[in-house]
Amino acid sequence: MVSATATAKKTPAPKKPRSHPPYAEMISEAISVLKERTGSSQVAIGKFIEEKQKDLPSNFRKLLLVQLKKLVATGKLTKIKGSFKLSPVAIAKPKKEPATKKKATAAANTKAVTPKKNAKSVAKKVVTAPGKVKKATPVKKATVAKVKKTTPARKVKSIKSPVKKLVQSFLLSRDSMLCDFEVLLYVVVPVEDIKESGELPGSIVIRRLFNQLTFLRATEDCGYFLKVTKVKSVGNGKLSDSSKYIIFPVTFYSRTFLPKTGEVLVGIVIKVCSHGVFLKCGPMNSIYLSLRKMPNYNYVSGENPFFLCDDHSRIENEVAVRFVVFAMRWSRTLVRKFDVLASIEGDCLGPISLNGLDGLEL
Repeated sequence: MVSATATAKKTPAPKKPRSHPPYAEMISEAISVLKERTGSSQVAIGKFIEEKQKDLPSNFRKLLLVQLKKLVATGKLTKIKGSFKLSPVAIAKPKKEPATKKKATAAANTKAVTPKKNAKSVAKKVVTAPGKVKKATPVKKATVAKVKKTTPARKVKSIKSPVKKLVQSFLLSRDSMLCDFEVLLYVVVPVEDIKESGELPGSIVIRRLFNQLTFLRATEDCGYFLKVTKVKSVGNGKLSDSSKYIIFPVTFYSRTFLPKTGEVLVGIVIKVCSHGVFLKCGPMNSIYLSLRKMPNYNYVSGENPFFLCDDHSRIENEVAVRFVVFAMRWSRTLVRKFDVLASIEGDCLGPISLNGLDGLEL
């Protein structure tokens, strides 16, 4: 009797049903909603799921890493240098077979219902069909002639306005936010510069290339141009319609800085407002850290305003702050830049000592 009661007491309690969807469903939803060009990192996926699902286990981060590895092993996800993307097999939709079956059954029923008398009328239609085809042939020739007339116009437009597609880039490698691109840039050189200066045309084109890059500063696909590592080729120049400029296609390799959500950076405070602070990090000078993303910080007004935390740490002008990129977008204004939203919610984030940092920790 004692052993029976003991076994009854040892029986475990039934487990509570989980309130969140399966991990595969949550991960695929996070990647599809974030829509990052190079894939989403583990930090970005975890943050998205934590914001949407409230009843998650305490060891959620460990379980997420295990599930990501399983999905990569099964081929549902592809891993590219710390980021995860949905594989083409997972994105592809299954073909609709019921519709074809219905069409096949409908066709079979019509064949069974058609009487023998209709066969003669069908034969008559088949005999008269070649006459219709011969009459329709001139229409096909007319459409081909129209297409040939319109093709030269498209080529002329591309020559007239090469500045509209000024930059064409191809990603060669990526290490976090540092990228190596092969870039094709159309360099515009005035004809007077080549006539008046005694320099070689190649050196004039390279000098104009650097001047044009400083004006461009950044592109949405490449990011911020840091340096030109090598000039691959300089193509033959084409005279513009006004005959005042010569346009040279120049191909070169460039090291760029492309910000990415979920990455951790260090920035310097350049402006303090009552609702947040503005940071500068490397080539980026429009990083905004809102008061909502600074937990336990309060605004202190005065001649030199600052934010004070409960542990007496301060965020003020010329203070280095370690932050995570919360969101970003390409600016639609005349200034070519990325608008970045920062956050210090998390461990090891917030104000730090400078120690010779220039605002960019890579």
